Amino acid sequence: MQSGGRPVWNARFRLASLWLSQAARVMADSCLRIVVVLGLLHGDASLGVDAWHLAIAVLAAPAILLAPLNGAIINSLPKLLVLVTAALMALAGGVMLLTSAGNVLCWWGLVALAIGLYWPSLEAIFPAAAKDARVSLPRVNGWMAMGAMLAAAGGLLFGYFGDENPWLMVAAAGILAVVAALPATFPSDLRRAESPLAALASFFGDCRRVFHIAEARGCLIGLALLRGILCGLSAVLVGLILEDRYYLRILGMAWAALIGLAVGSWLAGLNPHPRRVQGLAVLGAAGLALSLVALCVGLAAGEISCFVVGFMAGLINVPLCATYQAVVPADARGNAMALRHATDNLGMLLVTGLLCGLTRAEVLDIQGQFWLLTGITLLAAALCCWWFFRELLEVFVEFLLWPMQRIRAHGPGLDELPAQGPLIVLANHSAYLDPMWVAKVVPRRLIPMMTSAFFDLPVVRWLMVNVAHTIRVPAGKFRREVPEIKEAIAVLDRGDALLVFPEGMLRRKEEQVLRQFGQGIWHILRERPHTPILVCWIEGGWGSYFSYCNGPPTKNKRFDIRRRVDIGVNTPVVLDAAVLEHHRTTRNFLMQACLDARRHLGLEPLTVDKASDNQRDDEPE
Repeated sequence: MQSGGRPVWNARFRLASLWLSQAARVMADSCLRIVVVLGLLHGDASLGVDAWHLAIAVLAAPAILLAPLNGAIINSLPKLLVLVTAALMALAGGVMLLTSAGNVLCWWGLVALAIGLYWPSLEAIFPAAAKDARVSLPRVNGWMAMGAMLAAAGGLLFGYFGDENPWLMVAAAGILAVVAALPATFPSDLRRAESPLAALASFFGDCRRVFHIAEARGCLIGLALLRGILCGLSAVLVGLILEDRYYLRILGMAWAALIGLAVGSWLAGLNPHPRRVQGLAVLGAAGLALSLVALCVGLAAGEISCFVVGFMAGLINVPLCATYQAVVPADARGNAMALRHATDNLGMLLVTGLLCGLTRAEVLDIQGQFWLLTGITLLAAALCCWWFFRELLEVFVEFLLWPMQRIRAHGPGLDELPAQGPLIVLANHSAYLDPMWVAKVVPRRLIPMMTSAFFDLPVVRWLMVNVAHTIRVPAGKFRREVPEIKEAIAVLDRGDALLVFPEGMLRRKEEQVLRQFGQGIWHILRERPHTPILVCWIEGGWGSYFSYCNGPPTKNKRFDIRRRVDIGVNTPVVLDAAVLEHHRTTRNFLMQACLDARRHLGLEPLTVDKASDNQRDDEPE
């Protein structure tokens, strides 16, 4: 990220301009969607709720059918050019839809074509915007989703209660979307210089790369299910309106759901961790399922319950969007976002098609459709809990830690951290909670190595084995057999991040800042020498309630209340072959790197000889 304040604020201004562009575009599209449905019903009143399904089908088709072309355009051309061009196309289509006497679906199709380009190009910019503006990716998605939902609520009111032909509002919003997008350039954005044919072919290669990432696959499936469920719920509400039941109250319920989505999105964006935020998606999925069950049985029908449904959906949407953007390859974001919007729209199309088919076959009435959607939501909630159970527990632990410690990261390391692939995270060991503190600031799923003294505790063991998949390191003296080294290498071979505390034990003495590192880290690196290493220094752990300062952890110390814990993070490094030639050279190099990370915290520089004893007394030379 930029080190100066002015570039950061310039980037935040451009991000705010991007927020305004997408809010204006959503307001126009929300209004147009209502106008299209009413226009179809005016032409053929017998369509009923099928008018809504038809409008959704036309909206979804270009994003699905043209996904390879959209991805190639976004990935190979400047994203700002694609964004502005798509906004201009949507503006032209919206104005022609409202001012011409032609076929409504024809001009709605042009708007859909533009939207199929606009949204993937917009979201492909988010990671670069977050990096340049020094704002977390979940927060960027939270703000954007909040603005979009508020704008959709406004567009719904304009489309229903506005003039018979609200072309002036649609034109003004469309122009604002174009103008506000113009400043949205971010230096961190990556673009592959490819010919059109090569870019088109690379779409399928990038799709394979994305599908090989487990977190990306989970997010794609989760977002497609969420979009389908929300689209199906909107179809049910439209059906109730057309049946003239409750009428304006049903419209108020839809508006309340959009406001709930805005609030839930904003709240989800407050968690800055692009992976741990997935735990909120579990809470949102469970809450959404329970809310729909309550609505089905008639326990809580009304604006408040619809607000809760929207709120829970917001807790799901932002975490999945932010995680997906964070884990896909940076040079493939255009193709990845086109793929994601294709699967989103496919989910919408499948659910609306299912509802439409069952309704036409007279298998389900509106109440039956509601129950079907509730069943799908319950299944999706179970899948979400299975996929993200670890993240849910980490959110719970983070909530418990918040009153005790204020944890902050400093230094350039996290900016250069590889989002995927093997990684070793290494730090000094000052207190029992060191793994949790490091996990809070490092945006990767970490597999820690833990000594058996703590690993073998009854409840802890179950969590370490079944949730965190921790590698158990037997406590004791020098051993000839070290199976945990093979397990650590297997973690790296899977492309995961390994968390190591090479001291092998907690700090025991005030004067001994850092113990001599063990040989285990050298054995791991000798087998996988090209693995990047993220070296950290934890300051504030010594003297905490869970450290050995003045006695064993939790003894002779005051309980931590908002204790400051700072973590200095070096830029990831790959060790030279000369450093890896001997275990002593490797260990001393990493120890010095760990001590050097103190400079990011403004601490005095230390050398290895000054910071620790030079020889571990539990191993031979």
